[in-house]
Amino acid sequence: MKGSAAPERPIERGRRAEARPDAAEWPRVPLGEVADYVNGRAFRPKDWGRSGLPIIRIKNLTDPSAPFDYFGGDVSDGHRVDNGDLLVSWSATLDAFIWDRGPAVVNQHIFKVCEYPDRVDRLYLFFALREAMAEIDKLVHGATMKHVTKPMFEGHRIPLPPLAEQERIAEWVSRGMEQAASARRAALDRLAAAEALPAALLREVFEGPQWPIVALGAGLERFEAGTSVVAEGRPAGDHEWGVLKVSAVSWGHFRPHENKAVPPGYVPGEHERVRPGDFLISRANTAELAGAVVLVRETPDNLMLSDKTLRLVIDRTVFVPEYLEFALRTRLARTFIEGNATGTSYSMRNISQPTIRAIPVPKPEVATQRQIVASLSVRLAAVEAMIARCREELDEIESLPAALLRAAFNGAS
Repeated sequence: MKGSAAPERPIERGRRAEARPDAAEWPRVPLGEVADYVNGRAFRPKDWGRSGLPIIRIKNLTDPSAPFDYFGGDVSDGHRVDNGDLLVSWSATLDAFIWDRGPAVVNQHIFKVCEYPDRVDRLYLFFALREAMAEIDKLVHGATMKHVTKPMFEGHRIPLPPLAEQERIAEWVSRGMEQAASARRAALDRLAAAEALPAALLREVFEGPQWPIVALGAGLERFEAGTSVVAEGRPAGDHEWGVLKVSAVSWGHFRPHENKAVPPGYVPGEHERVRPGDFLISRANTAELAGAVVLVRETPDNLMLSDKTLRLVIDRTVFVPEYLEFALRTRLARTFIEGNATGTSYSMRNISQPTIRAIPVPKPEVATQRQIVASLSVRLAAVEAMIARCREELDEIESLPAALLRAAFNGAS
């Protein structure tokens, strides 16, 4: 586990744990002078079994729910770990961890850290390692697979004050990490509550009145489909055509930047071009997003529909497009779409044109539809602003652990 869940140590009465440490005058020593770093061993598939000690891979450090493989043979003390041991992942994910899941062995991409207790406090070293790996990560940034050599790691220098000062710093960082973790949990709760509001508003508006239920096809003039083209793996430039990705059509927001450049010289037909006022539906996407709709309000003039995106040409004497944008997000419509989508893969479901025509939609009078749009638009805009503030707050809170480590080990907040 990482620093936010570090073992709690009682803070002695009279210590100034709240004061920010000052690392300006501490000597800086190589990591190799305060601990041994024992690399794990390579466990091959023929070594695996259903019993024995769990084999810790990086995925087990970063995801507590990841399953283990097991090794039933003999292991050296250097490769065996137990609760409280320090571990450092040095390939792909660069970070330090305190192990807390019982006896296990480490694979070759992880160092077991054996500190010299007469030189360094274990909890202080844990936090110093986290800060060190963040700094080392910058040096190897951009590599296809991040990889830290042992000499690079052992040569990295950390501040090393006296042991008593190390304990005070570790307590200061622990308290800050605990406060940051508590603030993060509260911020996540606020964000979850805010993100639940749009669905609650839709239920309030659509599940009370007893309006007639009609098939969406009653208000459709026709479908207009895009084309399958072999596109490049980058967005279109200013003077290129781009074909929409399925991610361009999401609930309530058109994302024109989600496109891929089409081959030079390809000119889409008029019906393929995306225009302001288009009502688009994604006919293929994940289970939650198949059937997602969006009204295009603004768009560059160099985008085209894909074969997975349909334009619905709406009879405006039956449905107000802005109203349909809300009505097709209701539980009534979504239950029908998800129940009639086809495909064996959860990550890619498809809905046919007959299914789209059959989607049940509440149909009040057109004047009432306009009133609903006016009211819901204002309320949902306020909710979106609230969600944005919650996300900004969460981003700030999630930056606190790194700021604490910088303050503790570099003397800069």
